[in-house]
Amino acid sequence: MTKIQFIDFAKDFFERIIVVMSEDEYIAYFKEEGRFADFELFNLESLGHAKQEELIKKWGNLSDKKGYEISHGGIDLIEDRLNSIILNNKIVPRYPFYILSILQTFEGFMPQNLQITAYGHCYQALITAQLLNIEIKREDIDSSLTFLSYLAFQIFKRKGECSKDQFEQLLIDYKDQYIVKESVVKLLIDDNSSILRNYNEGYKFNYPFIYYFLLGNFFARNYDIYKDIIEDIAEKSYLKDNAYILIFTIHHTQDSDLIDTVLLHTACTLDYIPIATLNIEETKLLETALMELPEKIMSKRSVDDERRLVREQRDKMEANSGNVTNDEYEEDKLIEEDINEIYKSLKNMEILGQILRNKYGSLHRDKIEEAIEFIIDSGLRLISIATNSDGLHSLEEFFIRMIDNANIPDDDKMKIEDFLRKQIRTMVFINMALLLKKIVISIRKPELLEIVEKMYQKKNTSAYDLIYTLFLLDTSEKLSSQNVEKITNTIDKFKKNNNTVARRFISLSLQHYVNTHHISGRLREKIFSALGLKYQPNTKPKPEKSS
Repeated sequence: MTKIQFIDFAKDFFERIIVVMSEDEYIAYFKEEGRFADFELFNLESLGHAKQEELIKKWGNLSDKKGYEISHGGIDLIEDRLNSIILNNKIVPRYPFYILSILQTFEGFMPQNLQITAYGHCYQALITAQLLNIEIKREDIDSSLTFLSYLAFQIFKRKGECSKDQFEQLLIDYKDQYIVKESVVKLLIDDNSSILRNYNEGYKFNYPFIYYFLLGNFFARNYDIYKDIIEDIAEKSYLKDNAYILIFTIHHTQDSDLIDTVLLHTACTLDYIPIATLNIEETKLLETALMELPEKIMSKRSVDDERRLVREQRDKMEANSGNVTNDEYEEDKLIEEDINEIYKSLKNMEILGQILRNKYGSLHRDKIEEAIEFIIDSGLRLISIATNSDGLHSLEEFFIRMIDNANIPDDDKMKIEDFLRKQIRTMVFINMALLLKKIVISIRKPELLEIVEKMYQKKNTSAYDLIYTLFLLDTSEKLSSQNVEKITNTIDKFKKNNNTVARRFISLSLQHYVNTHHISGRLREKIFSALGLKYQPNTKPKPEKSS
């Protein structure tokens, strides 16, 4: 009896039947199947950021041995760690199983062997769970991972695909060097396997993180043999595929040469652009943008409601940005044809950020400082491009010339020109804010505070003042009175030197923090006083209506 015949048979005995299958299997075999016409189709979606926070909060409250509710700062730190592992919903699907597995792995199963990073250990735990799920025996896990790493490299050489004929040949070649059980191979390529799947009469890894993790493992173990390939990947780190390969290779190595290779090839961009200081001379042109931006964003909603709205907005932004296709090679080709140093700098900041997050405990202090300085300086160089007065004037003149050539009355032209200048400068301010945030996201690790603080004191620029403030807000599980004093001193500094742009930015950032975190009354009063705002106590969440 076939599977479809069994469903026909079951209909005679059950009122409700649930059939679970992969989307690929449904499209390939059952989409046009008439016997499924009376079935209702459901798709299991991954969690958004709002639902993920709910899950983190419940997990944290269950795990807290003191019996206290987990703080919003604590949730932020866990969320940041999770998002750093998930990377992209297309790399690790944001399913509850994966999220809870990562949380559990971090809580009690971190590796003693430093040959793999903590994040790498999470990926390995997820893959091991998949292997056990398809009935690979524990004693065969290592041999399975070794074979799959070899397969990942072969698929890499074939630009992401492996036909069944190619698979048979590479299996023969593999068995000349290593031992892998035939029963293991059959389980890995079975239709029910969650590791590999049939694709165009060939095989692909079921999830990108499995492919990247195993390929990273292969490159880390064979660095001396394939050093040229890895250097080429590092040189073209702006390609999404290459960026992920580098990140996952770093998870597997303690080889300083490999890490030096990544640092060398990712650190040589835009060094001819001056580093933005965001002092008053550089920000003066943006002052007109402040008229288009609010001074007060204090919310009357509860902290929990505000956090939910922020994460729902994040979900909408990710949905509007479009889904990444499973096959990114064509997209990478287009990027390579029209590559620019700006895009490369942004990608390299992400890669070095991953190295810092994963390797801070095993990297020499000088290397950590070098990576942090590169990330910050790269972001500030990009800001320098955006805030450059000559460039800003050129951009404005370009649009104004278009208006001059149009048949518009002179009075209207002046109004439109004024409007355009304000809008352009507002967009520059917003881009400056986004780049500052990206810098901090890349170095956002509480353990790096001492080094970031040292750089902030050494550089002594408004840009570093802003970065240090954002760093304190993003890495503090609970905002201390000492941190509040440092932040309010920075606000006073901007006020005294009339840097209204920097002051507005720090004000909006701090107001957003107050909206999304519970802060004690005394510290809250101090923050409101420093911002020149009328004091507003914490808003309590409305009680849920009983059903």
